[in-house]
Amino acid sequence: GRGISLQGTVSDAERLVVEGTVEATMDSRMMQIAEQGAFKGSAEIDIAEIHGEFDGNLTVQGPAR
Repeated sequence: GRGISLQGTVSDAERLVVEGTVEATMDSRMMQIAEQGAFKGSAEIDIAEIHGEFDGNLTVQGPAR
């Protein structure tokens, strides 16, 4: 949610929706970053939908929007 800040590792998540700030290493099926969201780190995912900020390394196996 908005205003939430998270640091660490996210693994085996079906879907991560970022509305706050996330600094992490992530392995997930789907990631969605809302307009007000920010992700910093590395991510290996199948589907990405990025409307906010992404800073780092991104590997997408499926469609990216």
